[in-house]
Amino acid sequence: ECWLKDWCKCNPANQGVHWFCAQEVAMRLINFVITHLMLNARPGKGAIEFCMVHLKRISKTLHYADAQNNNHATSEAAALYLTSLWLRSHKFNSKFLQSTLKKGRSHLEKKVDKLILGDGCFSQYSATYHRVVLDTISLCVVVNRKYKDTIFSNKFLIKYKLAFEWLQAVVDPDTGCAANFGANDGALLFKLDSCDYRDFRPSLQLASVLLSGSKLFVDGAWDDPLKLLGVEAKESRTDHFNPITKEYPDGGLVRFSQKDH
Repeated sequence: ECWLKDWCKCNPANQGVHWFCAQEVAMRLINFVITHLMLNARPGKGAIEFCMVHLKRISKTLHYADAQNNNHATSEAAALYLTSLWLRSHKFNSKFLQSTLKKGRSHLEKKVDKLILGDGCFSQYSATYHRVVLDTISLCVVVNRKYKDTIFSNKFLIKYKLAFEWLQAVVDPDTGCAANFGANDGALLFKLDSCDYRDFRPSLQLASVLLSGSKLFVDGAWDDPLKLLGVEAKESRTDHFNPITKEYPDGGLVRFSQKDH
């Protein structure tokens, strides 16, 4: 609480670099809420005020995020949704929170459907940006289930699964590394593991368990997000997936399997 008050004092709302970008505000808010979830901590007065100021900042320019047609829109919608749901679960509610909860969920579902193509490719041509949107969706699913909110639509879950399968296709299962193509500014906005930056297995493992109940990889450091978020797998995999040659026409990619060539 002391650190929080000090940060707020040194960074007044809507002033300075830490408030300039609504996506940065959203990422700060998501990590703030997820930290409380991992610690099983109730929000105090300072935390509630912190969240409300962030929600208002994001809501003001959500139309700009929508116009970007990239992970700005999914990140900001996710922040509105999961923060409002978290506060509501702690008996803190208001007309504003009801509005941000509804708005966040609606925008998230629409943008996931629009920006994740029919073959699972994301609108931003990049493995790392793809990881950002996959992790964002995964965290929303975690909070959705934890607080027993209405499940996401089938269309949303189908696109989530397609995005997971696309990332799986470009990741080497033995190293966790993905092909480094497209734009890459180093984005890794949810760091809940001790793996290397280029290791995509934590993201895939979490999404796999949320989607199917089973792990994609054998036990390892990539299980850290599961443990911290309290997500349990029904079973563990003891073998790696066997990739096949497959074309991804919407994203313009082809994955070749050595077995087939």
